[in-house]
Amino acid sequence: MAEAGIEPSAHSQLLDRDWLQRVTDRVSAMFSVFVIGQVSSGKSSLINSLIGRKLLISDPNPTDGVIAVLNGLGESETEEYAERVWADGRITRFTSVGEGVQFLQQQDALVARQLACREVRFYLREPILRRLRLISTPGLGDRMQQFEDVTLRYLREDESDLVLWTFFPESAGNIEESRVFARALANRKGSVLGVVTRSLEGHEDDPTYDPHLDPELADVVGGLHEALDAYLSGVVLYDSDRARHLAERKRADPALVIDAEFIGEVERCGLATLRRTLDDLVGPDGEKIERSRVRLLLLRCAGHASGVANDVEPLMEEFFRRAAASQQHVDNWTRREREVVEPARTLLRDEIQTVAAEQGDELARVMGRAAADAVLQNFKLMETLARSAVAWASDVESAADRLNKHIQSATEEAVRRIRFWERTGAMGQAVVNERLRVLRQELGEEPALDVPAADGIPESAGLFYGSPGAAAQHQAGGSGGTLAKVAMEAGAALAAGVAAKNAAKTAAEQAAKAGGGTAVKGAASVLSIVLAAFDVKKLVNEFGEGRERLAETVQAYFETERPAFTKMVFDRLWISTQEQLNALLAPKRSSLVPHAAAAMAWNATAEQMNNLREELIAMSQLFSDRADC
Repeated sequence: MAEAGIEPSAHSQLLDRDWLQRVTDRVSAMFSVFVIGQVSSGKSSLINSLIGRKLLISDPNPTDGVIAVLNGLGESETEEYAERVWADGRITRFTSVGEGVQFLQQQDALVARQLACREVRFYLREPILRRLRLISTPGLGDRMQQFEDVTLRYLREDESDLVLWTFFPESAGNIEESRVFARALANRKGSVLGVVTRSLEGHEDDPTYDPHLDPELADVVGGLHEALDAYLSGVVLYDSDRARHLAERKRADPALVIDAEFIGEVERCGLATLRRTLDDLVGPDGEKIERSRVRLLLLRCAGHASGVANDVEPLMEEFFRRAAASQQHVDNWTRREREVVEPARTLLRDEIQTVAAEQGDELARVMGRAAADAVLQNFKLMETLARSAVAWASDVESAADRLNKHIQSATEEAVRRIRFWERTGAMGQAVVNERLRVLRQELGEEPALDVPAADGIPESAGLFYGSPGAAAQHQAGGSGGTLAKVAMEAGAALAAGVAAKNAAKTAAEQAAKAGGGTAVKGAASVLSIVLAAFDVKKLVNEFGEGRERLAETVQAYFETERPAFTKMVFDRLWISTQEQLNALLAPKRSSLVPHAAAAMAWNATAEQMNNLREELIAMSQLFSDRADC
């Protein structure tokens, strides 16, 4: 509980593991009436009036500092006595009942000795104590907090059957203080009887005065019901001094029980009402105790279940709060990804697309010119096409292959000569560095060193990944800027995806038509694609014009493939760009995993608490319904 930020002392029922055992023990014990109340609220006078003699001392100032338990004498016992039960379980007998009474008084005993004592037990020859035992407590609101704590602790630990809560009219209006004490009675709901004492004060000798018709007392009773109705089974207007005086008169003259005037006074002071309440619970001779105890036990269980449900609620709310706090971390980052990261990603993609478009155009021009130059310089290879139609297929394949090798070598050298991929990688990396720098600032991250653009990539690096130059570079462990390196490795896909895009299919179909139906196999090349659109014999016969037209067509072919070059450049740059962006976001995303897990765990625990709370509330209602049957 402390780890959840809940003060355990405020929710003692959750920590009370012995409650059920104490309730079970009470089943076979004497019916107990627990008397509590604020300091000088008439507790001692109430008990004196019930036993019909002045045993406990009444005083406007705090008196009792120790729990007093009044029991009846055993059948074989003849002499009244008192004994002290120490906190460690030892029991010592007083020399007399009077010594025990004196020990109760705060003024007559050392505080330390009183606090070391759990209770003082009196064994008296009183008829009412044959049916029940009475427990008197130090006053609530005592100037010494230790004595009030004694009462509250005993109240939680002792599973008495009925609680009499005394109020005098002036203090009954202190509802807030009453609520504080009511929390200690959380599992006694329906087992508490409120007693407003001194209800005849100032009217003792006026037989016409009826406290039940006094509007001021009616307001007091109404206020108690409003504030403590969940705990109170009823409220009795009572005058302890008058009740004790009448009890002493009855003891001296038993015939008064049939005197009308005496009966009226007993009713007026509340003694008759209180005795009827006790009789309803235990019967005149205790014959109702079993049934009453079952009812009160059910009410106790109902109250305890309700109290535990109330104590569970702040824990449930705390767990939900913790789940929400953990989830808030996740939600905050999700919102930042949506509002900050995604716009940055879109802007970065657009800028990389711009770089790719510019560089794709350049690559198409450079490779187109280089391919055209290769055609012009090596056109004599086409002379083989003048051979007989019988050798057409093999000759064109051989000539095309050789010319393609010249074209590939020329385009590769042209791209290497202008350091195209290094410059492209550097341009892309510069964009990435700037955008990630801005993104770090917006996210509040620490600045990081920029990735170098193209350090360490020699000019001799092979253009095509998989070509001899690229393989040598890879095996030698050459390195460079992130995007520059990726761009250098784009050659293989570029050579296969652009220079020979759909070459096999196109050349096979078109060259077959030009060659009288003979399929050209293996001429999957730029030259094969281009030659398919020409009359080969005419190219050879008109050598000069044919050469120029073929060179122009080859260069035009590269120009038409600019979108493919652009896409290839973009794909290669964007893959690495996303890797760098994800690397920036990865630590934050990883740090959210515990928060997400914690949110799920706290929510699951809170839901379990909520289910438990609902079950306890239903159980409490079930116990209450059974008690009312």
